[in-house]
Amino acid sequence: MGATSNPARTRRFFSTAALLLGGMFDQIGDPKLVPPINVRDIEHFELQIGIPATTYWERSPGVWQRMFTRGHVIVNAGTAPFVYRYSVSTSYTIQPSDAIVIQNRNSKGHFIRPLTNYGR
Repeated sequence: MGATSNPARTRRFFSTAALLLGGMFDQIGDPKLVPPINVRDIEHFELQIGIPATTYWERSPGVWQRMFTRGHVIVNAGTAPFVYRYSVSTSYTIQPSDAIVIQNRNSKGHFIRPLTNYGR
């Protein structure tokens, strides 16, 4: 059973929780090769958020966040929807057992229009 056979919400929750806690997915990669060979990153929706910049913290009861060099992740392990206000004009409602990955910087560290896995 491949990753695409799981509901998107389940995939978002578990893959983002792995990022939150320091795990990584290496989709169809061969860790024995140096450097490892990687193919399309379906678990993180091809977002490039960089390396962890902080430890994770609890934003709200059951809602956890971690900052990365090019974005951040938020996991809602709570029992109620959580509204994340990214900016004055942009917010995301993260349902219980769901998560969001947001890339807001490019590889040079410049801010870009936010890219997310929201709803995918």
